[in-house]
Amino acid sequence: MKDFQTYLNFDGKTREAMTFYKDCLGGDLFLQTFGETGAGTGEIADRILHLYGLLGNTRHILQMDVGGMPQRLFLRGIELLGTKLLPQIRAALTP
Repeated sequence: MKDFQTYLNFDGKTREAMTFYKDCLGGDLFLQTFGETGAGTGEIADRILHLYGLLGNTRHILQMDVGGMPQRLFLRGIELLGTKLLPQIRAALTP
């Protein structure tokens, strides 16, 4: 079976777009911003590893919506991805 990977970018309008699709397609919609999760890097790594276990995917595209975010916070987020999150995932996947 071939991999199918989807990447969506709503340019700061994710809530609006997902609500539109829910209205068109029906079903349930649960939205939660990263800030609302209160998740630390350990929990985020656990979520990524859980998806890996379910789907066997080998690639994740992480998107940061920076609309109005100060550059220093944006750069800090990138730094945390590389220095905290990625090492946890690599350690968990290394035999």
